[in-house]
Amino acid sequence: MAFVLRILRVGLSLACALVASTAYAAAGEVKHYKDGSVSYAGKAFSSLNAFSQSTTFQQEGLRCGTTAAMATMPKQDPADPKRQARVESCTNNLTTIEPANNPIAGRTFTIPVWFHVITNDSMTQGNVPQSAIDAQVAVLNEDFAGLGGVDTTIRFELVGVSRTANTLWFNTDNETLYKPNLAVDPSRFLNIYTKNFPDLTLGYAYLPPGMAGNELDGVVMLYSTIGGRDNCPSGSTNCFSAYDQGRTLVHEVGHYLGLYHTFETLGGSCLNTYSGGDLITDTPP
Repeated sequence: MAFVLRILRVGLSLACALVASTAYAAAGEVKHYKDGSVSYAGKAFSSLNAFSQSTTFQQEGLRCGTTAAMATMPKQDPADPKRQARVESCTNNLTTIEPANNPIAGRTFTIPVWFHVITNDSMTQGNVPQSAIDAQVAVLNEDFAGLGGVDTTIRFELVGVSRTANTLWFNTDNETLYKPNLAVDPSRFLNIYTKNFPDLTLGYAYLPPGMAGNELDGVVMLYSTIGGRDNCPSGSTNCFSAYDQGRTLVHEVGHYLGLYHTFETLGGSCLNTYSGGDLITDTPP
């Protein structure tokens, strides 16, 4: 089935405060050491947690790479039958929610999800445990249920996990090497790939226009961000600050469903309207 809801905006604001992308490009490679320390661009940090809370990470990290990914997205032919079959209730510049697509109509949309865990050859890096994947899916469902706020009526069901040991794929920025080999029918499933990023990107996704159902469609995540709300026990030094509590993937899945950043389309004003911000009127950004 085609994801009709991918052409709908969802009431989940990609707020300025949540994993906001910066104007800076990453300028080095993150290196991890056996003692738990990290180095980046000639600077040393005692732990991953210390690095994630440093001004270096805050100021130099691209963090959300969706905008950069969209800039290189292949353009879709307007004559493509898949494009013509879509209900154009959401364009790149305007949202018009049709009554039949109103999520408050009492329906629940369940998206089947495949996780593709890519590790290095020895599987000593990137091997996200099943428990972290399960906890991550739970966070997706909690957040899209609104946590006591507005329920988007979108849910997620884990249907499969693949594990691939390939150092080249684990470290590459070239998604055309691994996605065509791992993707499970992107017109029916949300494919989530976990791997390493040599720079400071935490994750990225493609917005639906021009990409829905394409073999490159899906979400790519830094493996260490995957987990649940209790992913960072008190006193742990191997945490990723606020970025490994499940919310980073929530943010990227928002892009996958068609949301821009709230600050993206009005020059940083963070206003939410149907023709500005993330093109949906919902919660204050």
